Amino acid sequence: MQYKNLAERKFFHFIALTLGLFLLVLPVSVWAATTVGSNISTGGTLDVTGNSILGGTLGVTGNTTLSGTLGVTSNTTLGGTLGVTGNTTLSGTLGVTGASTFDTNTLYVDASSDKVGIGTTSTEFKLTIDNDGGIIATGTYGSGADLSTAGAGARMIWYPKKAAFRAGAVDSTDLTVWDNAYIGNYSVAFGLVNMAAGDYSVVAGGFNNFNYDDYSSILGGEENYIDGGAHSSIGGGYWHEIYQDYAFIGGGYYNTITGSSDSYSFIGGGIENNIVNTSRGTIAGGIENEINNGDYGFIGGGYQNTNYSGTTRITIAGGYSNYVIGSFGTICGGNNNEASSSAFVGGGANNTADGNYSTIGGGNTNTASGSSSTIPGGHTNTSSGDYSFAAGRRAKATQDGAFALADSTDADFTVGTANVFGGRFSGGYWFTGGDVGIGTNAPTDKLDINSDTIRIRTAKTPATAGATCDQGEIVWDTSYIYICTATDTWKRASIATW
Repeated sequence: MQYKNLAERKFFHFIALTLGLFLLVLPVSVWAATTVGSNISTGGTLDVTGNSILGGTLGVTGNTTLSGTLGVTSNTTLGGTLGVTGNTTLSGTLGVTGASTFDTNTLYVDASSDKVGIGTTSTEFKLTIDNDGGIIATGTYGSGADLSTAGAGARMIWYPKKAAFRAGAVDSTDLTVWDNAYIGNYSVAFGLVNMAAGDYSVVAGGFNNFNYDDYSSILGGEENYIDGGAHSSIGGGYWHEIYQDYAFIGGGYYNTITGSSDSYSFIGGGIENNIVNTSRGTIAGGIENEINNGDYGFIGGGYQNTNYSGTTRITIAGGYSNYVIGSFGTICGGNNNEASSSAFVGGGANNTADGNYSTIGGGNTNTASGSSSTIPGGHTNTSSGDYSFAAGRRAKATQDGAFALADSTDADFTVGTANVFGGRFSGGYWFTGGDVGIGTNAPTDKLDINSDTIRIRTAKTPATAGATCDQGEIVWDTSYIYICTATDTWKRASIATW
């Protein structure tokens, strides 16, 4: 352009300079696809309705809104908010100091609180996911980085290299439980200070539980421990320990299953119950019960019931301080009872079935020491002969096959001859309801004696013919036989030798 004079030239230069400065501070608005290959800087807002590809550097200190796609191949810094409704491709870095929304249903970055929302702009935590919320995190077992995070803290860990998962917290109780060395392959642990070090092991919750063995599980509780017990489980409770394979403790307090071989043993609950060196033992509950080296043994409950070490297949249903000293022995209940091999005590107190296959039904302080002997009950009875029987009070059947019945008299009644029936009843004997046979199993009268002799050991002489008597009484002395033929009426017949 030719200027007429110097003043005209200065005027047009002033207009051009003023227009240039005005354009620099105006917002930049682009309505078509835009490609930026060099640096752009604007102090206002950037509004692009078409696609944008940035190959240089874009600096925007105001807000940026893109309704097309955004492709960034170099570094980009936005000082305001960024809103993108189309696709975004980043091969460089994108820095946004304000809030950023990449499609309102996809990704939202809240720069003011350092939170990210996926599918939502309501960010409650550092990462909030809505509108489905499903998460898939893939990896390859046996490869990838080793876990290096260690020490105290609350965290969630998905560890693809070991296909293991952790969620909860670690504190100073034991800082190593979630270290790489104590995470078993395919293991899971939740809760506070819980370790699942065995392969395929699980600790589902609780506090300070330790599971060192493969295929084992601790569901919860506190200070429970599995070590040397593959395929074992603890349901919950406090301070349980399993050191055998295939064992189970349901709950309670301080129950243990220990030993060096496969166990298959079970403790349902209770307090301080123990199964030691036993295969397939069971303690359902109770307090301080123990099966020691007693395969297939069973204790249902009670307090301080146990077996003699080495006795197998014993049964104690309950009671207090009962003791089985022989294999296959059984005590149903009671207090301080003892049973030997294949012996049975139903209940009572202080009863001892020491004989093999012996039986005591109940009572107190009874002793069945003969093989296959029986005491149904009573007090202080003894059946020491094999196959003997004693009942009542202080009845003693001391020989094989002896049968002793005694009344309540506080004195011993002893049947000391083999295969003899004896009874002591100070009030008498009653037999009613039919005929009684002695020496016959087919009596035809009230008393039918299959013998040629009846013995009345003691002589008696009525004082007079009218002495007191009941009809039918028979007595004798050296001269006569006397018969009471009616009440208080005696008749006699003389006797003599021949």
